[in-house]
Amino acid sequence: MNELELQAYGRVAQALARHAYAMAESEDKDYRQAFPNAPGPIYYHWSTSTFEAVAHDLWRLGIFRPLDQTGAWAYHFVFNCTIDEANLVAERNAAAGPTLAELLITFINLFADFGTQYWGFSTNPNVPFGLNARLTPTFDALASIGYLTKSDQGYTWTYLIGPVMRASYFDEDWTAH
Repeated sequence: MNELELQAYGRVAQALARHAYAMAESEDKDYRQAFPNAPGPIYYHWSTSTFEAVAHDLWRLGIFRPLDQTGAWAYHFVFNCTIDEANLVAERNAAAGPTLAELLITFINLFADFGTQYWGFSTNPNVPFGLNARLTPTFDALASIGYLTKSDQGYTWTYLIGPVMRASYFDEDWTAH
């Protein structure tokens, strides 16, 4: 990856971490009894594919630390860094993490299914979104490497995201891209 791609990679990982942190904070009391000494909020992936992918990616990047690891698997995690540092941790550990395309698949799946309005996200081609959204730093970073264009109306996906969208099962909107 070049420098801009690495920065975008870090911002995508940070967006995943931000979503995971919000989820962990809202559910922490549910898991605190099992892990009373865990530092910070506890993330549980609910054995849901998208949340499992988030946990797996953030664990590989060193942003998550498992609380109940059994072999190569865990259910509950805590954060190894602050959310503000997550992009830098991801950049530093990118070689151990998923590829940019794999990380983008997790990103698309997470934000398309869980919080499009709250996070200002869309998977629709040619429809601007995300103006002044919570994910603006991520969108700006993806625009810097050609995955998005930015206008006064917001961000629009470019053809470069097509393979990622198709891998995320948004086939009908992205077959022509």
